[in-house]
Amino acid sequence: MSNKMLIFIGPDQAFDTEAVDRIIGSLAGCAITRLGARIGAVQQYLVAQESDELIVRISSDMETVTIDGPVGHLSALIALSLQAGLSFPIHVTDMGYNFDLPISGFASAEALLSAMSS
Repeated sequence: MSNKMLIFIGPDQAFDTEAVDRIIGSLAGCAITRLGARIGAVQQYLVAQESDELIVRISSDMETVTIDGPVGHLSALIALSLQAGLSFPIHVTDMGYNFDLPISGFASAEALLSAMSS
């Protein structure tokens, strides 16, 4: 499995950066560091929980949110938190486009991870 998750809405649809910022900033049990805009991103975050660290990026066109780092419980929780905080369905894939999963169809990080690996 890739070490990146790509979250998207649909063709030519953009995320509201303020909504994503609010959701990322309110992740329970995580240390969040806003890294600011960088090349290719309007905003980046370092999200840490215990020994896990991930970089979350909102792309400059705001069409994707990328979770960069080990795909595991924390990355799945971030994806589920984004879906819970948004009023429209979002999807997840990996950098190889090996799957296209609607995040709203999963109730737990474990279920999402299982579907991603099958």
